[in-house]
Amino acid sequence: QPTWAAFVLKILLGTGNSANFVAEDNAMAQALEENWKIITRWVRLFCDKFKSTSEPFPKAKIPYHDWYCALALVIFVGHADIDRARRLWSDSDARYGLYRLWGMGVQNVPPNVAKMCASIVGLIILHQISEEEEEPASELVKFSGLGEDGVAHLCMSRMIKASRTGNVDDMRDDAYVVLALAASRCETLRSALLKKKAVPYLTRTFLKLADLKTIHRDNKNLDFVEKFLWVFEYLTQPDGSIPYIVQALNHGFLQGVVKCGPLLNSFRVDSVNATKHIIGHLLITHLSHHSILLGVLDALKDIPHEDIKRRIDSGILKPMWKNFERYVLERSASKAIFDRCDQSDMSTSTCSQVRKFYKGSPMCFLTNT
Repeated sequence: QPTWAAFVLKILLGTGNSANFVAEDNAMAQALEENWKIITRWVRLFCDKFKSTSEPFPKAKIPYHDWYCALALVIFVGHADIDRARRLWSDSDARYGLYRLWGMGVQNVPPNVAKMCASIVGLIILHQISEEEEEPASELVKFSGLGEDGVAHLCMSRMIKASRTGNVDDMRDDAYVVLALAASRCETLRSALLKKKAVPYLTRTFLKLADLKTIHRDNKNLDFVEKFLWVFEYLTQPDGSIPYIVQALNHGFLQGVVKCGPLLNSFRVDSVNATKHIIGHLLITHLSHHSILLGVLDALKDIPHEDIKRRIDSGILKPMWKNFERYVLERSASKAIFDRCDQSDMSTSTCSQVRKFYKGSPMCFLTNT
C-alpha cells in the first residue's frame, strides 16, 4: 500500500547498505541467503508497481532517486559475497528486478549506481548465471520489456555516450553488456547490435583496457579483455565474418593483441587458446580477402616493430605471430604482382597472365617472379 511503500523501501535500502558486512561476515552472508527470496520478491513487486519517473509508486510521494537507489542497492548485495553470488543470482526474481532497473531511465540516479547495474547485468549474461533453460540475453529482452531493438538501441546509446566521455571504467561497464548480448545465442539481438556498430566500440574498449599499467587495477578489466578474446571469433561470425573482422582491425584489434602479449601467461586457458587461434588460423584464413589484407597491413603499420619484439617475441604467441607475418608477407607480394598485371580483370579478380581466379595467387606470384 502507498502508506507503507516508503517504509519498506527504507528497510530495503538499509539491507543494501549492509553489503560491506555481507562480504566480511559469514553469518551476515548466511542470513542474507536465507532471506534472499523474500527480498527479491519485494523488489519484483515494486518494479511491477512502477508507474513513471515522476511517480514511481502510485499515490506515494517517493522521489525516483530514492525508489531506484533502494531497489538497486539491495539487489546489488547479491554480488557482495562472490562465493554465494551464483546461487543468489540464479533466483528469477533477482534477475527480473536487475533487468528492469537496467532498462529504466538513469536520469537523476547516481552514476556509480547506474554503472554498477550495467556491470552486473553484463557479468550475469556473459557468465550465463541462470538455472533457467532460457538464454539469459532473451530473458533480459523479456524482463526489461524493451524488445530486441529497444535493448540494442539502449545498449549502444550508453556505449557511445561512455566512449565520448573517454572514461575507461564507464566504457568497460557498458561494453560488458554489449559484449554479453552480441556474443549470446539470441540471433535477432546479436544482429541488431552488430548492425549498430558494436564491434568497433567493443574493440576500442579492448584496446584501452589491454594496458599493462592499468589492467590489474580492477579485476573487471582483465575479465573483459579475456572474454573479448575468448568470444571474438563467434562475435564476428554473422554475415560471413568479413565485415566485422575488418571493423575490428580498423579500430585497433591487432594493437590490442600485441599489448596483451606479456599478459597471456596470466590469462585463462580458453582465452589463450582463442588468441592463438585468431592469430594462427582465423586471420590467416581470411587474408585472401582484399579488405582483410588491407586492414591487417594498415594495422601493422601502426605497431612499432620494437613493441612486437618486446611483447610478442618473448611470449607464448611468438610461433603463431611469426607464421601470421609470413602469410601476410606472401599475400602482400602476391597482391603487388597482381596489381602489376595491366590487363587484370578487377571485377572477377582474374590475373591476365596466369588466368587464376584469385587475385595475386601464389601461382601468379611464382610465375611472375
